[in-house]
This record gives sequence, structure tokens and C-alpha cells, in this order.
Amino acid sequence: MYKVLIVDDEYYIRQRLRTCIEWEDEGFTIGGLAANAEEAFSILSDHSYHLAVIDISMPKKDGLTLIQELRENKIPLKVVILSGYGTFEYAQKAIKYGVTEYLLKPIDEDELIKSLRKIKQELDTEHNINQVYQNHFHTNYLLNTVQKDNYFKKIFTD
Repeated sequence: MYKVLIVDDEYYIRQRLRTCIEWEDEGFTIGGLAANAEEAFSILSDHSYHLAVIDISMPKKDGLTLIQELRENKIPLKVVILSGYGTFEYAQKAIKYGVTEYLLKPIDEDELIKSLRKIKQELDTEHNINQVYQNHFHTNYLLNTVQKDNYFKKIFTD
């Protein structure tokens, strides 16, 4: 299961997002809810989340600023932006910060599910690639260890 943080300043929207779909059926679990960007940054800084669903418009610090800070701090996670704004300027900034999906409010549940399935596929692929690399490095380590052992055995037995 991939861990999700929902970030929205409106309590009822956070609760609705949490309950509007069966997250577990899509391979995700809700790890937490945040009411503002500062709280979200604090939670996401521990690097254990895979996805953040972030409202673009929040008081004090907006969602785009939060995403910019996440990227500057090299916090690797997928981001779905929820926006009441369909303007090109917001979409352009979202692209600049590597947002995975940009959904307009009111949220279409089918569109959200479609986005989650796409993100899950990307996360699965990244996980599989990481596994291949880890296996490769582990195999090389074992091979080097065996070669060293054989080398020293040959030195001491000859």
C-alpha cells in the first residue's frame, strides 16, 4: 500500500476526499490529513509518504508554494493538485514543480480514481526498478566477496 496525505484547509473537503473512494481498493492508504501547508510540510518531511493530494488555494501558504518547498528539500513524492482555478498560469507552475496530476474542483470521483491508478502504476514501476538495482548491487557485492575469498584462499594454499 502506498501512503497518502490529504492537504486542504477545509475540514469537510478533507473528510470527503478521505471517504469518497475506496483508497485501499486502489492500492493506497490514507496516512494523514493536514489543514495547511506548514502542517503538511512537517508531516511529509519524514519521507514515508508516496502521494500528497494538495489543495492549491490555502491561507498563508498556497499549495504551489508547498510543492516548491517539497521539491527544494528533495522530498520525493507524487502530487495531485486540486484546484478551483483552471488558468494556464497555475497549471504552468504545477508542471514546473513536477505535479503528477492537476484536477479541477469540484472533484470528479472517477477522474480521481483514474489518476490514482496511473500514479499507482508509476509507483509500482519505480519500486520494481529500485528492486532490480538493489538486487544488482547485492549480487555484485556477493560476487566480489566470493572473488576476494577465493583470492585469499589461493594465496594461503599455494
